[in-house]
Amino acid sequence: MPETFTQDPEKIVAALRVGHEELLASGRKTMLEATDAMEQTLGMFADADDKLADATDVEWMSRLLRARAAFARDMLSASSRFARQVLAP
Repeated sequence: MPETFTQDPEKIVAALRVGHEELLASGRKTMLEATDAMEQTLGMFADADDKLADATDVEWMSRLLRARAAFARDMLSASSRFARQVLAP
């Protein structure tokens, strides 16, 4: 006759909780790393706009590129700050 295997339900729930917490912590870490990568990459685009603005002799183009770079940095700063607040444990 096969043996029935029973465990304490509280132990099962505790093990599931630990697993879920580890999964959430790993997800937070991954998303924070993705946020850092996004900041770095989009920051490079903003830097490129600034360099293009310095290189052009056309005033309106220079102003447009600087405005776009500033806008990108502002949006990037706000979205990164929001992401970090949401992901804070």
